[in-house]
Amino acid sequence: MTAKADRIEKLVGDPDLKEAFKVVREGLRDMIEDTPLATPEALLDVRKMLFLLQQVEAALQTAIEDGHLEDFNVKEQERNVEEISRWR
Repeated sequence: MTAKADRIEKLVGDPDLKEAFKVVREGLRDMIEDTPLATPEALLDVRKMLFLLQQVEAALQTAIEDGHLEDFNVKEQERNVEEISRWR
């Protein structure tokens, strides 16, 4: 895994960060519940914030997966070089 993906995986696995995401998500959901229906703009703003929180989590997961994919690609290239070397 790349160093960046490794750092991100450790970060995402950190219990304090997990708790922070949970607290923010719950706070946003509470805001949705507490916002009067008469203020649709406010509800939309809170929903946008919730969406952005999900996007941050998705971006972190994508970085981890990209690191795994990069590792796979490097190993595949090394195997190809070994096979070519054997044919020579």
